Amino acid sequence: MSTTTNYSATLKQIISNISLYIDLVTYIIGIIGGIGNLITLTSRKIRQSSAALYLSCTSAFQLLSILICVSFRLFYDHSGSNLQNQSAVFCKVRYYSAVALPSLASYYMVFATLDRFLCTSDNARLRAWSQIKIAKRLATTMLIVGIVMSIHILILFDIYNNACQISPGSIYTFIYAGYLIIVVILLPHCLMFIFSLMTVRALIKSRKRVNCSTSENPVPIRRRALEFKLIK
Repeated sequence: MSTTTNYSATLKQIISNISLYIDLVTYIIGIIGGIGNLITLTSRKIRQSSAALYLSCTSAFQLLSILICVSFRLFYDHSGSNLQNQSAVFCKVRYYSAVALPSLASYYMVFATLDRFLCTSDNARLRAWSQIKIAKRLATTMLIVGIVMSIHILILFDIYNNACQISPGSIYTFIYAGYLIIVVILLPHCLMFIFSLMTVRALIKSRKRVNCSTSENPVPIRRRALEFKLIK
């Protein structure tokens, strides 16, 4: 019996150490990669592209997800603290940030894929939506919607029975599960896939013509090359 207990304790410690190392590697590499992406996407040559703006927002929220969510996990899982089950504020903020930040990053990527489809469309009216001034408005709108969209977590998560959770027996348990599966996970990835297929179809149809300008002046060769790279 004691041998089994020792094996169980050893296995638990090994799993905890592996989890710690994975979190640390994710934290370090993720921060370096996120900062590198932001520096690249906000450079003078790229920042005037609408797709680059959406990708910058994606990188920013991915970076925030790592800085906040992974930090919380490192603190709570490896410090021995029980703050999550004692502080309603920590409980609410941890769950909210774990859902809202990655969700915003995903939906900004959806906008980036949608922008590439608009950019390659044969329809001039659709191509007109692939402009930096419109992208700024849509990015701001998405930020507001993304913040509000997950605010129910701050309201309905609390300390119940000495644990951070939804009220036991509440119908919100099923609503929250559906929200995570459909709105946070399935919907953005399905939209990304659909817009990507539509972009490929538009490229084939137009023989890889990239024209994001609605003016009569031709798009500079370097700009065309940049837009096609962002499409890929």
